This record gives sequence, structure tokens and C-alpha cells, in this order.
Amino acid sequence: GSVVAHLKTQGGFVVVGIGKDGYEGISMAEKLRPEIVILDVNMPGLNGFETAVQLRKLVPEIGIIIASAQHAPNSHDMAYEAGADTFIPKENFSDELIPAILRIVKKYEQLSLVY
Repeated sequence: GSVVAHLKTQGGFVVVGIGKDGYEGISMAEKLRPEIVILDVNMPGLNGFETAVQLRKLVPEIGIIIASAQHAPNSHDMAYEAGADTFIPKENFSDELIPAILRIVKKYEQLSLVY
């Protein structure tokens, strides 16, 4: 909830869907093709890392941010290994989320311009 609330205060972002677990997140991402997916580590069904692995295979051009309130010291490494673009601790959302989204969208736009 806090992610959506934060994005709504920023303007310029459209939240196209909210999945209740990893499996729903994957099927929604395949259908809706958002530019960015934000995954919580502690999701029911598939956790955020497992969901990222599947998303990267099924929707390679999607930007993936993994977030968590409780995070291990190696969370960043685990996120990258799972195919995510970045990991953000939830307490850093207000500072880091928007810059991360803009950076990731730009990265994938540049990739799609390379033929």
C-alpha cells in the first residue's frame, strides 16, 4: 500500500495493477506489460526473488524493483541474481523509488533503441 500511495503523490505514474501474490503478479505483468514491476520479498506463493526469476524469463523487457522492510545484508546481491534491476529497502522508498524507476525506464528504452 505504501508504494502505491507514494507513487500517487508524485504524479506522472500510472499504477496499472496490484497482484496479491507472486503468481498473480506474473500473470498480470504478462497481460498488462507495465514498464516497471515492484515486488515485495515477502509475498505469498512465490517470494519476490522467485517472482523476479520468472518475470525475467517471461517478460524480458520489464523493469524489476525488489523491495523489503526486512532485508538481509545480501539482499542486493540476491535481487541482481534473480534478474531484478535494483533492490530498495522500504525505509528508503521516499528517496530512492522515483530515481530508480526513472533510471530503469531509461535503461530499457535505450535497449529497445539498439537494433
